[in-house]
Amino acid sequence: MADGLRYGLIGCGGIARGHMAAYSHLFEMVACCDIYEPAALEFQRRFGFGRTYTDVRAMLENERLDFVTVCTSTTHDRLDIVLACAAAGVHPLVEKPMALTREQARQMVAACDEAGVKLAVSQQYRNFPHVKAAYDLLRSGTLGKPFLGELRMAHFAWFPLKGAKRSDYFVKFDKVMLLNGTVHHFDMLRFLLAAEPERLYTRAGQAPFRTAIGERGDTWGISTVDFPGCTFQVFNSTDCHGGEMQWDGWTHIECERGSIYLNPDADTPLKAYSADLKSWIFPDLPSRDEFRTVAWQTTVRQFTDWIAGGPEHPTSGRDNLGTLAMVFAAYDSAEQGAPLEVGSI
Repeated sequence: MADGLRYGLIGCGGIARGHMAAYSHLFEMVACCDIYEPAALEFQRRFGFGRTYTDVRAMLENERLDFVTVCTSTTHDRLDIVLACAAAGVHPLVEKPMALTREQARQMVAACDEAGVKLAVSQQYRNFPHVKAAYDLLRSGTLGKPFLGELRMAHFAWFPLKGAKRSDYFVKFDKVMLLNGTVHHFDMLRFLLAAEPERLYTRAGQAPFRTAIGERGDTWGISTVDFPGCTFQVFNSTDCHGGEMQWDGWTHIECERGSIYLNPDADTPLKAYSADLKSWIFPDLPSRDEFRTVAWQTTVRQFTDWIAGGPEHPTSGRDNLGTLAMVFAAYDSAEQGAPLEVGSI
């Protein structure tokens, strides 16, 4: 309870376990909520929550909470949850993606602004130590301005092909990979390049074997994104058999006087080559095993600092409109088969 803040959790599933492992010891664990009561009871036992609920509004009405994390396993109910938080005066930190549509995103931001409630999105890739170090390196000017890059993430879904229940994401939703995976990478590029994209061209689809077993959503996407002075290609796939990489992927950035390489699977997660120095640069980083904990802790600390009167969260709901604009433009581009201006929400 280092901050003396009263905390609530909404959604007691897989992603919530990561959040709790990183920062449950920092706050007073007041209550947790899940529509599946056994999940809430398990989190109460495991992380020390005082009470459990199966109804979000009941928890918000009955408990005196400073903030909540919204870790629901699907995105269909996040709009209602954020609106309920705004009405109750409780600050929500929402898992990505914040919203399913442009209109939902606008509603969330407007409702929280009107209620004087802080809304932020857990786009924690910005806070990975190797990503922050790459950002600092780019801002230093040591390698000159970036002009070309690629980001690649290749994984194999959330489940084996045989003998396991298929993920609801793939079966129920027609927007999956870009909305749930690429959203992190688009946000990370906005951060690294400190710029907003101008246009993009995306192709997206689904592996034939997935269509055959009744899945609907996109499981791969390739986007070419034009930022001012820099073009990036983003490759995402959950159809990779065999060698898998971290969800944050492998990133390569070409600059005027050098190159940057980010790979969280490597012994050296970040290295850069300076043409001026004719040598490699290896920034000091914590152990790779600490990356995710550091990222989640930093994300929630930025949120509680904002609640306490500090600077706006780097991935506030308002800032995240820029990331979601990229995602929705990517879907529009894939549907139309043409490059599009990214625009805004």
